[in-house]
Amino acid sequence: MTHYHFIGIGGIGMSALARIVHERNVFVQGSEIKKTALTHQLKEEGIDVFYPPEKKELKDEMTVIFGSAILEDHAEYLAAKRKNLTLLHRSDLLSQLMEGFTPLLVAGTHGKTSTAALLSHTLCTNGLNPSYALGGISLNTHKNGHHGKGSFFVAEADESDGTFCKYKGFGAIITNIEEEHLSFWKNKEALIQGFQQFAAQISDHLLFCCDDPILKDMPLKGMSYGFSVTADICITRFIQKEWQIEFDLTIQGKSYLNIELPLIGRHHALNGAAVFGLTLLMGIDEQGIRESFKQFKGVKRRMEKKGENKGVMIFDDYAHHPTEIQTTLQGLKQASEEKRVVAIFEPHRFSRFKHAWDAFLEAFTLVDYLIVTDVESAGELPIEGVTGELFAHELKQKVAIPVEFVKREHLLPFVGKLLRPHDVCITLGAGSITALSDELLHYPISPFSLFFIQGGRSAEHEVALLSAKMVKANLNEEFYKTAVWTISKEGKWYFNDQQKSVKEVVDALSHADLAFPLLHGPFGEDGMMQGFLEMVGIPYIGCDFRSGAVCMDKAWSKQIASSQGVFVAPFIPFTAGEWRGNKDLVKETILNRFTFPFYIKAVHLGSTFGVFKVKEEKDISNAIEEIIKLDYKFLVEEEVIGREMEFGFIGDQIVAVSQGAEVILKGEVHTYENKYSKTGSPAILKAPLPPLQALEGRVAAERVYRALGCSGLARIDFFLTSDGIWVFNEINPMPGLTPTSVYPAMWKAEGVSMTALIDRIVIASLHRHRMQHLHLQPPKKPPIDL
Repeated sequence: MTHYHFIGIGGIGMSALARIVHERNVFVQGSEIKKTALTHQLKEEGIDVFYPPEKKELKDEMTVIFGSAILEDHAEYLAAKRKNLTLLHRSDLLSQLMEGFTPLLVAGTHGKTSTAALLSHTLCTNGLNPSYALGGISLNTHKNGHHGKGSFFVAEADESDGTFCKYKGFGAIITNIEEEHLSFWKNKEALIQGFQQFAAQISDHLLFCCDDPILKDMPLKGMSYGFSVTADICITRFIQKEWQIEFDLTIQGKSYLNIELPLIGRHHALNGAAVFGLTLLMGIDEQGIRESFKQFKGVKRRMEKKGENKGVMIFDDYAHHPTEIQTTLQGLKQASEEKRVVAIFEPHRFSRFKHAWDAFLEAFTLVDYLIVTDVESAGELPIEGVTGELFAHELKQKVAIPVEFVKREHLLPFVGKLLRPHDVCITLGAGSITALSDELLHYPISPFSLFFIQGGRSAEHEVALLSAKMVKANLNEEFYKTAVWTISKEGKWYFNDQQKSVKEVVDALSHADLAFPLLHGPFGEDGMMQGFLEMVGIPYIGCDFRSGAVCMDKAWSKQIASSQGVFVAPFIPFTAGEWRGNKDLVKETILNRFTFPFYIKAVHLGSTFGVFKVKEEKDISNAIEEIIKLDYKFLVEEEVIGREMEFGFIGDQIVAVSQGAEVILKGEVHTYENKYSKTGSPAILKAPLPPLQALEGRVAAERVYRALGCSGLARIDFFLTSDGIWVFNEINPMPGLTPTSVYPAMWKAEGVSMTALIDRIVIASLHRHRMQHLHLQPPKKPPIDL
């Protein structure tokens, strides 16, 4: 019986073939330059693996398997020739292994492994027990090669060395074609011709992606798939829900809805469409395919989630070509939503890096922070001017995101100190960079140094203290190291009950990562504190100083809401100066415009202070006099008869809106006791509304949120009239967070705990800070002296 010796058995393609041969009860041995997790697995499975300087005799009955990277002067290759042993390229061995089976082949510049792994998994879970040879480790089976008892054989058809032209298949998928591996093909035309020849050797079912511009124009006989409306297998809907995608397909006039795949990115929807279509053509039950997709875990080093470390999600990906990198980062950024994405890129091969230099410069636009390290040579000699350091320098001049070059030996401490909770970190490259992702899982991640501000000068001082107490009790202590500062009603700063100067406050802020100004009302919620924090240069939680000022001015916010087509009650704003200057004129204006009853409100306070329902003329002066003790501006507003509804918001650019909560008033105005005491009236957290009416309310509320420039969090209050009109009332950019407040309660009803709510607010606020500093940078060149 023939025995096999593999030169470089630890390679991903060679090890797959070695496993198949071994599972056919044939003796296998192989050499490898260094020990890896994969070679360790092969040895555990009973395959004889040895490393230099150890040598194994090449016996007379052996067939020696080699790959395209093995040169003719390789010692083992020469030894095999001297002994006249049979020498087989790995592609020829794969051809032999597929004899007697029904081959299903996957070809293409990118996506072969993920697609072939999904295809083999779908066959396996539907009882077909296929053989397969993959270019990566399936996370479902933890293998890249398997000898099955069934009739099908799934294999990747590699275009890099032209060997895919050796294979004939029953079915095949071609994912895409790019100008890659031109050191072998020499030019684009030859590469396309190679794919044309491969496609012509498929007997029954050829599927190809018509979204690819080269494949679209090739005269292929088969079924096309893609997002294009001309595709035979058309993706008609695609959404990504965090770390899972869902899509609909139309195939030959029939719709297949809500196909779920626990992966991220549009490219996986394309892969899924191809596999779904091919397996349907093969006669596999639709429900069986759907269940297989739901169970698919992906491929090692293909957007592989390595784990979490104190709130940092760590991924590893094999992507080493600009298109692969861009596609990977697009999916990762979409799934990460507003979290910071930190990428560490290890260029692979000097020749590839040089050839695609300009494309690499365009590949990292979706990350928030990029670290470039040394080029992984993969056996190539260096090329002058092609280094990671020069690339990072050039990219830094081109983009606004932070870009750093860090030598490989310094990466772990640099990245480890950079990362903070809620970050998403990914290592990119086909070389040794994958080891960094494992190292980061055990690096001590520092918590945020959180500068917490409570109290404040406004009439809502006590409410702010209640909110602060609730938040502090629910902070994740692994994520935040908190220093609590208190502002007294007189505006004095205190830390540990000791009064501090403004200089001491600024000094403490300069050492913090993040500020949380949990202040309600004027002198805190209205942009004043946020403006101070902007000047100090520290990120902070909540709306920025611009939107805080606008939101806390009821007149401004109503005018802006009205400009967006949102209904507001008729109102007139006045200042305390206008009142004192001519009370009779103000009263006359009010009486000419409004009929009793109407409301007089302080413009800059919350809903529990400075609000009066006026039923008689004699009450006007008393209400205004009480208000101007608290605020310099007030408004008079027509009464709206309707249900009082509130919507909660989290987010900066990606916004989550809660279902409407209905507030039940015990009296005619929302008193402090009604909102914050234990005997206050509870809200109906999910108000019973017809679905369309509920949607109209959320849409109107989001329109206001975005128009006012809010970020982080807010609560927006409406009245819903009996004829179904949503009337905007007011917005709170730092809503109450007390145990009886509606805002945290409505999110709890949505399944978001107080701890998770705080984290999401932090993420949104950090996102706003990054975006502002990304787009508000000073020019990199000095202005022209005119």
